[in-house]
Amino acid sequence: MNRPMADLVPLQDAAAEFEVSQVTLYRYIKKGQLKRYRRAMDKRTYVDRDELRRLLKLRSVRPGEKI
Repeated sequence: MNRPMADLVPLQDAAAEFEVSQVTLYRYIKKGQLKRYRRAMDKRTYVDRDELRRLLKLRSVRPGEKI
């Protein structure tokens, strides 16, 4: 079974598109909640747009639930 190709976007562009700071995205990466990608001969960091969309999706929070 072939996995669809990831929709990679530079981290800087992802931060602007999803209206979050680059620092926030790096925190997600450090916590292992978001994968980062790099290309040979390219210093930029890329993230999967769909993975980020799922991570930032709104969800209901129960009273007393830790966030």
